[in-house]
Amino acid sequence: MAMVVKNPDVTHVENGPGESNIPAYQVPLIQKQVVRKLDWNLMPLILALYLVSFLDRSNIGNAQTAGMSKALNLSDSQYQWLLTIFYIPYITFEWMALMWKLVPPHWWAFCTVLVWGIASTLQAAAQNWASLMVCRFMLAVAEAGYAPGIPYLLSFFYLRNEIGLRCGIFLSAAPLATCFAGALAFGITSGHSALENWRLLFLVEGLPTVMLAFVAFYIMPDSPEKARFLNDEEKEAARARAIRQVGTEGAERVGHLNYKEIGLALMDVKNWITALMYFSCNVSFSSLPVFLPTILTGMHFTSIDAQGLAAPPYFLSFMICILSTWIADHTQQRGLMIIGLSVIGGTGYIILATVSSTAIRYFAIYLAAAGIFPAISNILPWVLNNQGTDTKRGTGMALLQMVGQCGPLLGTRLYPQNEGPYYTKGMSVCAAFMFFNAFLALVLRSLLQRENKKFEVLERLAGQATGGDEKGANFAIENEDSFGYRPRWPLRESGLAWSLTVTSIGGTRRLTSSNPASDDSNLVPFEKAVEVKLVEGTKDTFSATLTSDWCNIANIGFGGLCVSLILAASRAYFATTHPLRSQPDPIHVTAQFLSAVPAGRLTIQVHPEKLGRSYSVVRVSLRTATTICTIAFVTQGNLATESGPNFETPKFELPNRATCKEVISKVFATANPATKRCRIFCPPGGETPFWTPDLGRHRRDQWARLTDDDSRWDLLSLACIADWIPAMPLNYGYDNDMMGFLKMYGHSTISLTMEIKKDPKGAQWLLQRAVMNAAKNGRFDLDVKIIDEDGELVASVCQVNKLIPLRRAAL
Repeated sequence: MAMVVKNPDVTHVENGPGESNIPAYQVPLIQKQVVRKLDWNLMPLILALYLVSFLDRSNIGNAQTAGMSKALNLSDSQYQWLLTIFYIPYITFEWMALMWKLVPPHWWAFCTVLVWGIASTLQAAAQNWASLMVCRFMLAVAEAGYAPGIPYLLSFFYLRNEIGLRCGIFLSAAPLATCFAGALAFGITSGHSALENWRLLFLVEGLPTVMLAFVAFYIMPDSPEKARFLNDEEKEAARARAIRQVGTEGAERVGHLNYKEIGLALMDVKNWITALMYFSCNVSFSSLPVFLPTILTGMHFTSIDAQGLAAPPYFLSFMICILSTWIADHTQQRGLMIIGLSVIGGTGYIILATVSSTAIRYFAIYLAAAGIFPAISNILPWVLNNQGTDTKRGTGMALLQMVGQCGPLLGTRLYPQNEGPYYTKGMSVCAAFMFFNAFLALVLRSLLQRENKKFEVLERLAGQATGGDEKGANFAIENEDSFGYRPRWPLRESGLAWSLTVTSIGGTRRLTSSNPASDDSNLVPFEKAVEVKLVEGTKDTFSATLTSDWCNIANIGFGGLCVSLILAASRAYFATTHPLRSQPDPIHVTAQFLSAVPAGRLTIQVHPEKLGRSYSVVRVSLRTATTICTIAFVTQGNLATESGPNFETPKFELPNRATCKEVISKVFATANPATKRCRIFCPPGGETPFWTPDLGRHRRDQWARLTDDDSRWDLLSLACIADWIPAMPLNYGYDNDMMGFLKMYGHSTISLTMEIKKDPKGAQWLLQRAVMNAAKNGRFDLDVKIIDEDGELVASVCQVNKLIPLRRAAL
């Protein structure tokens, strides 16, 4: 295979599924518009529906206060069963959350909301205990198909780094509904009507739900691309966001379950801990809104006053739900947040169980409400962040719901009438479960800390083997700061082109991942790896495919290959658009990396800045469907015909290639699979991918040739070879005598500048001489000279890099 790229074979292609016709500079703005419109159109509807669902399930407590049991001659045991019967089908039918995937969401929302709205309204016509039991049963079945699947529905519309706060907003509807329930019940039951107050309560709160079902049918979008409130450009951007997150297949909402991952998720002790946490919170969560009016009545408030006084604590809880999820997202300390909130809630219950003062007990209700609901709001996103794949995430959520929703079976039976007015036993049990929840959160946090400390560099990077590829890896990633597992996108979102050398403490280990690079025989040839194709109907826009075997371990294109693609597009642009200028050679490039470049379809746009006789300058942008990744300025000329003064400068002294030893290529070919096409030879003592004692930690010499005997270097390959150098910062944490790491570092490219002096066409061997001049405040520069066998300078490359401590970067 000759690694020589002549004028690229430029063909016309149509935009692929991951590409966009939106101008690159408009992409970030349109993405923000999409998220803003989703927030203002989708979230209010979902919030309103969950609000009425919680209102309809818990208003039986207000009806009890308004005289329902007395009117229907219900015993205390019968009332307890009216509460319990809701949770039996609610738990049993939670599998229906998957229907959001199988049925168009607007139809599924309409059916579920309509059924529970009718069931809630018909409670007003109940004449006995049996009819109420039937209504409560149907209410539970319908609601089981709505709320448990909402986080999954939100994943259709929001990226992983956007969904946490939205889950908090969604779950905050529970305390908000309880707040409204108290105020609404106060307004309804304080008046006089022909109907009994408790019947009027069911009627007034049930009929709006029925009407909302029809609103959901017309407003609920099935997918971002079908949202009526998005224009064509925004729909295109929304689809590109979906492709970025789950791939083309997942963007169509078509998927399958990996049964092996289901088994792994069920055997993961961390999933069981979070399920027990959800159970503990639900014991207190389910009992408080149902029995709070009764508890307030026991404080010597009238039943009407009790309805009104129940509202303020839940409004406070609503605000804390939003605030706590936002803080946890930004600090990445969700475990500590759950611990603090659980302690607050447990303290409130202790006060309720032990203090007789009405004012203090009412204050304790604020503490309990401010701890319970926000704790649950933080448990759900913690679980979502704990799973590495859709299957494991879904299994974890199913386990959480099945175990957690058993909590209300206990919680709704903690306040029998004969234990009033203090309900010491019920309060004590709720307090114990809140403190138990704090203990479980501490255990999980400690477990994550312990496991993180055991992870070696290879295992951490294996967890990030797909980087931001939301469709890939079959494993999750632990987080150093005990936030739990983190989703796989941080590497892609870092805004940098990654180049990591992977070595573990005490030597090199084999790395495996769910998305391994191809074997040597299947590697894409270089000329194919940098092939660009003119997009049909354009003169300056090219498409390219960045394959994983020419990327680093995280499926992120390293800086050199990205620059090679840019140079290929610039060369193709002049060959097709300005062929008479005879400027086929890139002679200078300055590239700025704005975000990491993932494997997949890319779009490259070329814009002329200056067209001259000898030299021309173009601005080139490289982007994915949604993100501008790299901007570069390329000076194009003709190395064969350029003329001007020449001065004699000393040739470079070259290390004797005959005495050099080949580097163990498998060591860093794991980090940059593309180096399997290259053989590296270093002076004696430098045959490891780390520092050579004679040269010092800041310098490295290495001869490079291509694996195939007939292969030769060319202009486009120069940027690649400039980046095929092990991460020099590792040298400062590596000790040859100890044969291990004291500290681990990697680097990510911020910018790359290359000046080409000579066409290396025909050269089999090139010397890379890399020098790290300075490393200050986490930023360092790397100078690379590329020299031919005659000692002449072929190209000079300067990289500016960000120093990354691997213990933090990997997690």
